[in-house]
Order: sequence, then structure tokens, then C-alpha cells
Amino acid sequence: MKIEIVNTLDDDRPQYRLGDAVLLRDNSCGKLALKYVATNQRHFKGTVLYEYASKIDQNNPEPQWKVLKEVVLKKTKEMKLDLPREDELVVHLRMGDTKGFKQSAELCVDYLKDVINRFEIPISQITLVTAIHFGKLLLENQMTKEQVLIAKLNNIKKIRKIFDLFSEKKLKARLYSHKDIDKDFCFLSNAKYLVIGNGHFSVCAAMVSNAECFIPPWAGKGIDVNIDELLNSRKDFPQYD
Repeated sequence: MKIEIVNTLDDDRPQYRLGDAVLLRDNSCGKLALKYVATNQRHFKGTVLYEYASKIDQNNPEPQWKVLKEVVLKKTKEMKLDLPREDELVVHLRMGDTKGFKQSAELCVDYLKDVINRFEIPISQITLVTAIHFGKLLLENQMTKEQVLIAKLNNIKKIRKIFDLFSEKKLKARLYSHKDIDKDFCFLSNAKYLVIGNGHFSVCAAMVSNAECFIPPWAGKGIDVNIDELLNSRKDFPQYD
């Protein structure tokens, strides 16, 4: 089981903050996320966020979901992704810093089992989409290397505990985790059934999907938008007709 560590300071690649850049474009963190991409073409050219930023109306600070969906469809085809199945529950679980999943493994698995029990059709498997992420300012100003290492190990331990519990409860599950987070984002965006994670990443994926979405009790913290209102607005978008 390999859980990817993304957005570290271990190389010269600036942090890739897709969710913040799309949802909070007029906010300081969103502006910074877009600046990282715009000024580092050698790292980010061809990514979902780079393509999105190059196509949007620069005078409109609101998220431009139609543009993002078009970029995701194009990127999905380019990467030749194996897409989620019709009977697959896709779960985003952000790990890492203050916006990471802090609740117990037991709470996570019990919630997912309850969601599965609501379906009339049998769910063949759970796919847990996750990566460990630490924000740049946190890494630079608040955490020592030793603290980051301990946090990484604890996050990995929690994910393994979740999979142990899946096995105990006879829930078929797999891990989906990539260094190239566009793969994870496009996979989430193509889910039929999606459990949203903490932070903005999977909220954006949900907005360009046709998924039936579930908002777990841990998803509210660390999100700067009203998820219910945002998801309800999908029906007003012509690209979902």
C-alpha cells in the first residue's frame, strides 16, 4: 500500500493548490495558488489547473465550472484513465495538515458502511482516494522536519487502520493515490457515487461531476464554502443537462 506524499518542500516544485485556486480565486490563498501555476510553467504546463486558468474569463472571479469540466474531460481522455464503475463508492479522504482527516478510523468506516446500506443496488467496492498534504506556510513556519515525519507516519498508520477495518467488516476496498494529483482529481470527477473529503479538492471534483454526493460529518471543517448550496446549484448549469 503506497500512500503518496504531495506538496512537500522536498524539491523545487511549487505547491499545486487546485481546489483553492478554483473556489477561492478572489481570496489571497486562491490568488497565490494561481500565481504558483502561472509563474512555473515548466512544472505545471498541461495540468488541469494550468489549462483551466488559461481558459477562464479573467474578469470573473467566480468558479467557472463549465470550463473546468471541459478541461477534466480532455485530461481524462489524455491520461486514458480507468474510470470508476457504476457500482463503486469513491471516497476522498484528505490527509496531512490542519485540513486533513482528524477523526478516528472507526468513525470513517462506520459512516461508509452506513452509506453503502442506503443503496438499493449492491456496491461492489470502495475506492479510497487519498494523499498526505501539508501546506507551504505550515511547513516553513510551524513544523520541524521531525514533526512532519511523525505526522506522515501517523497518517499512514490511520489509513492502514481504515483498511484493516474494511477487511474486518468484509468491505472490499482499494487505495487510489498518485503523485500526479490530476489523476486523483479526474478519477473523483468521474465517480457515480462520491463521498466528499475535507478541504476544497473533492468539492471541485463534485461540482464538475454528475455524481450522487455524500457529505460526511468531517467534511465541514476546513471548507470555506457552503457545500450543500454549491452542490444544489449544479442543476442550474447547462452542461449537466
